[in-house]
Amino acid sequence: MKLLIPMEPKMLQRWVRTRQRGRKSFIWRVGVLGWGGWMFVFMTAYYLLSQANFDWHNMSFDLKTVVLNAFIWPIGGYFFGAWLWKLSEARFRLTLKN
Repeated sequence: MKLLIPMEPKMLQRWVRTRQRGRKSFIWRVGVLGWGGWMFVFMTAYYLLSQANFDWHNMSFDLKTVVLNAFIWPIGGYFFGAWLWKLSEARFRLTLKN
């Protein structure tokens, strides 16, 4: 699967609007809050449930796990958002070139 394919017209219009908000806004909205936030919620819940053998009644709250996940996933989200911005910009330039 090729990642660098030209954008379709609808995607191009949407990306032009997204670019106007800027890179930093995109990384925060899509990467840190979007991907990182959801990963924090789901992975924290998964870890806590797995420690209780997936039994809601045996689940206990572990503050260390929550703090660690609240630190790790948003940082991962930042890098994911930055990579996605770079990929989208490359696709945008390829579309304009064609």
